[in-house]
This record gives sequence, C-alpha cells and structure tokens, in this order.
Amino acid sequence: MRAVVKDVLDHFSRSNVSVQAVARSRLAKFWCRPPESIHFELRLHERRNLVELGLHFEDRPSLNSRLYAYFAGCLLEIQEELGDTIWVEEWDKGWTRLYEVRPMLPLNEERVADTAARMCEIIQCLQPYLDRFFDDTPIESV
Repeated sequence: MRAVVKDVLDHFSRSNVSVQAVARSRLAKFWCRPPESIHFELRLHERRNLVELGLHFEDRPSLNSRLYAYFAGCLLEIQEELGDTIWVEEWDKGWTRLYEVRPMLPLNEERVADTAARMCEIIQCLQPYLDRFFDDTPIESV
C-alpha cells in the first residue's frame, strides 16, 4: 500500500495536480481538493483477492446522490477513456462510488506498479469531472 501511495504521489509531484494521501494497512485515500469525504480510494479485499480502485462519495446523502447522478450521466464518456470495467453505484450508508476491481495477486513489484499507474489514470480522468461539478455546484449549496 505504501509503495502504491509513494508512486502515485511521485507521479503527481511532476504535474500541476496537487494530490494528498493517507494510507492505512489495506486502504489508501487520495484527494485533490476538499472535502476529503470525496476521495479516490484503493482498497485491498484479501478474502476475495481483489483490489478496488475508484472514486468514493462519502459525504452527506444529498451531495452523494447529486454526484451519483452527475457521474452516471457521464459514465459512457468515462468508460471510453478508462474502459468498461468502471461502474458507478449507490453503496453503503448513503454513499456512492465509481470504481473497478482488479486481481490482487500476485502481489509483486509489477502489480504494485500497475496498480499505481491505474490509480493515476483514474485520478487524471475523473478529477476534471469533479472540478467541473464543484465549480458549478458549490458544496455549501448541496
């Protein structure tokens, strides 16, 4: 997890996108602008041998549902860039997410590099959508 976070932060340190991150044992969160409750997430699902990568909306249900509707409306465009493995869904606790799952094993240097590269692609693709949403919808109004 730490290696993926380091690779992602190194990648964005060479760009004009400011990314912050926090990592725990099986979870890493990345975000580019507040609120942190809207973040990119990498989670290891060890029992299922899967890695989940995506964008999570874990704020108020009203904001989460507006983000869900916005991203559902853009899903085909997003899938054109990221592939049809990306899906948007309503999820636990009124949260929503745009995500994909990939095999976790073998957990080696190549998998770490591939996972970090994919997280960078996801952030690069989806952050402009988030920026447009928040430019048009101030968070205080939701």
